[in-house]
Amino acid sequence: MAYIIAVLLTAAILLFPIFLNIHLFFDIEKKKCCFSVYLLRFIRLHGGYITVCRQGIALHLSQKKAVLVPFRELLDTGKKFEITRGFILYGYSHLIEIGSEEFASALCAASLARIATCIASAYVVRKKHCSSFKGDVVCRCGNACFKVSVRLILLFNLALLLIALCKLLLRNILEKAENGKIG
Repeated sequence: MAYIIAVLLTAAILLFPIFLNIHLFFDIEKKKCCFSVYLLRFIRLHGGYITVCRQGIALHLSQKKAVLVPFRELLDTGKKFEITRGFILYGYSHLIEIGSEEFASALCAASLARIATCIASAYVVRKKHCSSFKGDVVCRCGNACFKVSVRLILLFNLALLLIALCKLLLRNILEKAENGKIG
């Protein structure tokens, strides 16, 4: 009986859905994108901000620590982020704040952003099976600004994470074996 309970408990832990919340805030005036990552909505994993510099993208993880990602490495990131394929986009919301000194240009930009939001919503809900997609646009007249706040809710489980980690380890072993570093 104890074995059955242990197996069921292990299966429940491996298959239990885990929510990962990612918050992004981009302000064009400050030329930075702030981010924070939460597990189960209240456990903060990390936060910081991203800036663009001449050499590439600087990911500031703390006041004294930053990671520089050169632009040429960004082109090869498709294979590195293959682990995220198993994540399900459960929810998405954004707020775009657009402003201009002229009323007509601010209204035009806000209208275009709203149309793009509607098109993206139809695609994401239908093709990516997103449960919740919300997008709002704020038009500010007489004040030039462009700010975007985004909240992503990703869903995954520990079984998926373990499979992805095994896949990464096997890929690294195979690459080292091909290069002659093993055996």
